[in-house]
Amino acid sequence: MPILVCGPGLPAYPDCVEAANLTEALALPGPLDIEVPDGIYPEGDTLDVPTGLGATIRAAPNASVSVTTAGLGPVFSVDPGGSLTLDGVSAVKIGSRVFSNQGLLDITGGTFYSLGLVNAGGVVWSSEGEVRLDGALFLSSVSVGDGGLLAVRDTKLTVTGTTFRGGFAQRGGAVWLEHGDREASFTDCTFEANEAATDGGALASAGGAAVAVRGSRFVDNRARRGGAVALVGGGSTPLLRDDVEFTGITAA
Repeated sequence: MPILVCGPGLPAYPDCVEAANLTEALALPGPLDIEVPDGIYPEGDTLDVPTGLGATIRAAPNASVSVTTAGLGPVFSVDPGGSLTLDGVSAVKIGSRVFSNQGLLDITGGTFYSLGLVNAGGVVWSSEGEVRLDGALFLSSVSVGDGGLLAVRDTKLTVTGTTFRGGFAQRGGAVWLEHGDREASFTDCTFEANEAATDGGALASAGGAAVAVRGSRFVDNRARRGGAVALVGGGSTPLLRDDVEFTGITAA
């Protein structure tokens, strides 16, 4: 089945047009609503969302969709002023992270991981943008820098109902925050079996606006300092906690 692409800039709208792959779909004028049928989608190179483009990629009803790319870069790259929404779409990458974001990245559902050694942000790296995660699963990725699964810098971060499992990094086994005055919140999340070589087995922050963690669980995370959470450097981030559970924490 073809990929269906709808958008007011397309000549066939509202009947939509067909695309052979996601690369072709994202080259069309936006904003775009892309529906992807069941299957694994190996694209040739990074799927770029340029400045000014808004794109939604969603799995068709009852479909299981996974995306990967063959190039050296990430699977998806969002430029400043671009926005990418994924709904029910999974992605995996060998040798690089899955997402690089400088715009708006909005993910609902899906499973994401990288294979091999990756620089900061084993799955997601974001700088001066916004990231929203809801009901996603981040798995078993290794960063040789900070943030085994997610690393953000000067990025507004809102995370709900998401699981971070099996990440490893120098700091922030699952999540690394370097977020200046941008807000970061985690609600009903699970951090499980993550590890940092130095600080913050699950979560480490280098300061800035408060980090709010509500209704979340930290299970079997470990690090040299801060088995679950570490606040790094002078003027460290305030940590706001409400109904948070910590079990199986190891700090050497």
